[in-house]
Amino acid sequence: MNTQPLHSQVQASLQCITSSTPQPHSIRQAQETLLALESDHVDEYVNCLLSLIGATSPSSPVEENAASTLRLAAILSLKAAISRRWKDRGRGRADADQKKKYLSEHVKQVVRIFIVNLVIAGGRHTNSSSDDIGINFITNVNEINTQQLELLQDRQLQHNAASLLSKIGRLDLPLKFHELIPTLVEAVKRSQEVIAATTTLAAQSHPNVIMQTRAFQLIQYNAMNALEATLSEISTQRILVGRKYRNSISLQYLGSVVEYGFVPSLNNLQASLTTNATVEEQESVLSVQFATLCSRVVCHMLNSSLSKLVDDATAVIVVDHTLTFIHKFLSEWLPRMMTEKNSNVSDSTTPLVKAMTELLHVQCDMIVEIQNSHPGAFVRYLEPFLNLFHSSLMTMVEKRRMASFNGFVISFLTFLGNVAGTQQYSEDAEPANILWVNFFNPQLMLSPLSHVLLHLFNNQEGVDGDDDTDSHQWKDDPEAFFQWELQRSCDEDVGSAAQNLFLALVEAEFAVQSVIQDRKKVVLPWLIDLLGNVASQRLAVEIEGGMSRNIDAEIIRQAMPLVAAHQTSVTQQGSIEDEFVMQWDAIYTAAGLVGAMLEGHSRFDFGSWFENCLGPNLSVLLQQSGSQPQHSSYLPLLQRRIIWLVSCTANHVNISSQFNPLGMAVTALSRPDDVCLRLTAVQAVDALLPYCEDTPQLLHSITEASIPALFRLANDCDEVESRSSCLDLLSNIITYVSCTGGLLSTELLNSIVAPLSTIWENAEGQNLLLRRNVLSILACVASFVGPDEATALYPLALPLIDDSFGREENVFLVDEALKIWWVFLQLSKGYDPLLGKLYLRAPALSKDLEHVK
Repeated sequence: MNTQPLHSQVQASLQCITSSTPQPHSIRQAQETLLALESDHVDEYVNCLLSLIGATSPSSPVEENAASTLRLAAILSLKAAISRRWKDRGRGRADADQKKKYLSEHVKQVVRIFIVNLVIAGGRHTNSSSDDIGINFITNVNEINTQQLELLQDRQLQHNAASLLSKIGRLDLPLKFHELIPTLVEAVKRSQEVIAATTTLAAQSHPNVIMQTRAFQLIQYNAMNALEATLSEISTQRILVGRKYRNSISLQYLGSVVEYGFVPSLNNLQASLTTNATVEEQESVLSVQFATLCSRVVCHMLNSSLSKLVDDATAVIVVDHTLTFIHKFLSEWLPRMMTEKNSNVSDSTTPLVKAMTELLHVQCDMIVEIQNSHPGAFVRYLEPFLNLFHSSLMTMVEKRRMASFNGFVISFLTFLGNVAGTQQYSEDAEPANILWVNFFNPQLMLSPLSHVLLHLFNNQEGVDGDDDTDSHQWKDDPEAFFQWELQRSCDEDVGSAAQNLFLALVEAEFAVQSVIQDRKKVVLPWLIDLLGNVASQRLAVEIEGGMSRNIDAEIIRQAMPLVAAHQTSVTQQGSIEDEFVMQWDAIYTAAGLVGAMLEGHSRFDFGSWFENCLGPNLSVLLQQSGSQPQHSSYLPLLQRRIIWLVSCTANHVNISSQFNPLGMAVTALSRPDDVCLRLTAVQAVDALLPYCEDTPQLLHSITEASIPALFRLANDCDEVESRSSCLDLLSNIITYVSCTGGLLSTELLNSIVAPLSTIWENAEGQNLLLRRNVLSILACVASFVGPDEATALYPLALPLIDDSFGREENVFLVDEALKIWWVFLQLSKGYDPLLGKLYLRAPALSKDLEHVK
């Protein structure tokens, strides 16, 4: 067929879509045209896109920009077409009416070679009708014309070309397209050889030599970018053949990547940053970005195949060299970055500093990932990185207010936690065992590290550099702070990473006096000793409650449980009173994390501790906050943390204690002041409810206060998760009261049912989930009142059930609606016409076999 009209249609459609003044109708029509051409003439359509991707218009800047935009639109359309037309993923389920067309093998090969050539040579598209389709390496700058250089410099185009190659690699490898990774590595190698030779000539004062290397630097960067994208894509393949292929790639090409990409990139970077030569910042940024790309490629190879590499006599030499080089680079540049940022904070946001920080992050994370994936193979490299990361952590913690360090702190904490928790290191009769024992010794655990970890629990700054502290976040939006604490991740939050490391150290047993066979837990007894300091805890409670003010600073300093760890930061973070309260908040956090491990260890009894210490302190805090306004300087930190601690250890608390933990939690829930505190009380009440079955009178005594308080809190909250947790607890209270034979007054039942229709009607968007809570509450109330009074709920409940069956937006409610319908049927004394109307929905519901069941 004549493809020229088709080519014109494709080009016109893409130009319409990318027009500076697009019309919605025209765009839709252009998109439909492209989809139709793809469906009817897929091979020709793809060839047209390839020709447009390789098009250039260098005559003027305006035309060049238009050509760049058209190329970008063409390659994005090609990516979409390949996703739909490359491989039949239907697994034999062919449409009887219309057989979907896929690309021919010949055109697939044309696409593969064209995109590879685009990356490593700036094009050189061979005519698709020719059988002479091959890879074009460039070894001389004179081989590059202006059009090719334009394509090599088009960063958006090259980024999408790399993404496209990775997509094709994901679909083809390891069964087809075997030349992809070898070709990209070869391009990196040849470019580096030319660059190295040109650099030698430049040193000999040859004119215009440096300018000639630009093209090869572009080729090297583009090839490494495509290689990184491809390795990243295939690293997610879990099938055995995929793992074997990744191992073979790492064994064959890690040496070349390190020799011609990774090591030269870091050497060149060091030279440009440490010499006195005048180098443009943009050029330095590009050097750092290329070094980062090389580091990511090395990370993919080591992370997928380190165990195989260290077993190979040749490959292990490359791995040794690579990790030694990384250790040397980090040892030099981590301290320098800390010093430079600390001395000149205003320059910490420059593009060069940002790029350098990212490079260091990538290399730190590489070590963390490799050790976690291959703990046994990593043994030979363990000691230098343990010492480096530990020393860097201790240095950075002193400057933890500088948010740019938090990403590094997270990496160091994660690495130390992974190593501390690797059972293989602590138990095997190997050198790793001796190293582990010597490093994680009791002196280290009870030195600043353990204290630092507890202080880091309160660090809310993430890797993005948020300067807000916990208290600022809490004051600004208590509900958002509460939800953030529930969702915080050790990958993004310093506090969570510190908690994970602390738990690993708590669970580990350490050698006593360097005797490897004699092990014992070290951190737990230390924590128990801290919790036994009743006088210090009482002073912290009095400070937070406003009962003790203007206390001499020396008295507070002497009472501090972790004073040795944090002397330098008191003036940085706030008053000494704030620091004192925060220390106990961190210690209580540690106790909650440890939880059941505390019980019985060194004869520690959580119930007794609550009776003699926590209970009285919480009672005092509740009384103070209820009798007078909260002192403006203090949030209810300890009040909330103690309630949270009770929820963590509910099975060890005596529910019948004279301090009545359930009653105190309900008291906190009923206060109108702090939403974060009240939501924490919801957690505590929910955790304590199951232990009220033997003391039903205690449960019945809190219903009159707790149920209205839950509705008030749900009304005060904005987040659907917060409101749902309140309504869930309400359902649970009704259920437990019913199971224990308790009574709910008619007035209270009416107050439960009355707001439900309003909640249902106002539940829109993400709040639609609250409708499930409404149905659950109705089911609980119906079960509670029994068959005699359940019919009184029909006017409210049955329309909601019918609404759940009949509206598309409520499709997720069908299961819950069926359950409550079944509850009403069981409670019904006979056939009821109101219930019978719901059977009209049966034919539609029966289409789903799960609903039929």
